[in-house]
Amino acid sequence: MEIRPAGGAAFKVIAALYGACFEDDWPEPSVAELMNSPGVWGLVAMVDATPAGFVLARVIAREAEILAIGTVPAQRRAGLARALMTRAIAIAAPHADAMFLEVGADNPSARALYLSLDFHEVGLRRDYYRRADGRRVDARILKCEF
Repeated sequence: MEIRPAGGAAFKVIAALYGACFEDDWPEPSVAELMNSPGVWGLVAMVDATPAGFVLARVIAREAEILAIGTVPAQRRAGLARALMTRAIAIAAPHADAMFLEVGADNPSARALYLSLDFHEVGLRRDYYRRADGRRVDARILKCEF
C-alpha cells in the first residue's frame, strides 16, 4: 500500500473511488470544485498501483475536518482507512487544534476506527444521511484534539 497526495487531476480518481465506495455518486466537477477550495487537500491509497481509497480534508482557522473518506469494498478491513486517517491527522495536526468528522450512526466499523484514533463524540445531526433505500440516518459528530 502507498499513500499519495491527491493533486492535479486526482479529482477524477476521487470521484470514481467515491462512486465505488458509497451508494451514490459525487460528480467530477463537484469534487474538482471542492479540491480547489482554500485549505482542502486529499490523499489516495494505492494497492498494487490501483487506487483503492481516499480521504479529503481541510484546515481552516485552526480546525481540521475530514470531508470524505472511503475504501473500495474489496480492500476494506485491510488497514487502508486507518493509514489514510493516520496520515491525514499527521498533516493536519501542525495547522489545527482539533479535527472533526461525521459518521453514519449505521456504520459501527468506521465509528470503531475513529474511536481507536482518539476521536470522541461531540454531537449528533438527526436524519443527516439519506441511504439508497430512502432511509434517513443520523450522523455522529466526532472530534479529535491535537
